[in-house]
Amino acid sequence: MNIRNMVVSYCEFLDRKGGAFNIVTGAICAVLLGTIDYYSDIYFGINYTLVLFYLVPVAFVAWFAGRNAAVAIAVLCIGIKLALQFHPDESVALVLWINGSALASARSSKTTPRQ
Repeated sequence: MNIRNMVVSYCEFLDRKGGAFNIVTGAICAVLLGTIDYYSDIYFGINYTLVLFYLVPVAFVAWFAGRNAAVAIAVLCIGIKLALQFHPDESVALVLWINGSALASARSSKTTPRQ
C-alpha cells in the first residue's frame, strides 16, 4: 500500500467518524498544543512563539467538521493562548492590549496604501 492510498483511507475514516469526533479531536489537539506551548516556555526559558501551530487543529476541524466548528476551535485556541500569556501580576486588560496591538501591527504591515 503506498502513501497516497493510506492518506485517502485515513481521510475516509475521519469522514465516517463524523463531525463530533473530529471536533473533539481538534479540541484535544488544541489543548495538547497549549500544554506544549506552556512547558516549552518553562523548560527552555525562551518565549518561543507557537502561534502558527494553532492553525493545525483549526484547519483539521474546518476540513472535517465545517466552518462553524472551526470558528469554535479558533476561539478555543485564542483562549488558550491568552491564558498562557496571563500572569497574576498583570491585568487582563494589559494582556488584551498587548495582543490586540500585536494583531493591529501585523494587520497594518500587510495592508498596502491606497493610491
